[in-house]
Amino acid sequence: MEEDLDHILRRCPPTPSLWSSLVKTEGWTEFLSLPMKDWLFANIVSPIKFVSDTLYWLLLFPYILWNIWKRRNDKVFGGESERRESVYVQSVHMVEMGVLRGTSVHLANNNSQQDVGRDLVWCRPPIGWCKLNTDGSVDKTTNFALCGGVI
Repeated sequence: MEEDLDHILRRCPPTPSLWSSLVKTEGWTEFLSLPMKDWLFANIVSPIKFVSDTLYWLLLFPYILWNIWKRRNDKVFGGESERRESVYVQSVHMVEMGVLRGTSVHLANNNSQQDVGRDLVWCRPPIGWCKLNTDGSVDKTTNFALCGGVI
């Protein structure tokens, strides 16, 4: 079986059972059948087809993708993942920490530590491909980690 992005994010066990527990029954067929680029777009722009709580979905969906991707890479490149939490539980935790910590971002910017910046250049993907750019960080004082991505 080809390990393409569609396989990893939608079809590789245990992701189908995760998605089926979250997606509305009436949207399930479309959720699985959309081409990858359209699927990503639909879940970001008009998730109402698939879920009832669209605001929460807009926060949760990228974290689920990140955790699925991370676990697959951990398994392929580093042996089995050591994470005991499910992808869903870990993703919900990441959303909650991001929402809770987001209210105090302005305080973190006023501390004595300096922001470290670097110039990055974005490159357009080849025609027919979509690109997922991700980043993450860890607060060493609290061990909270956050990640995000842009499609």
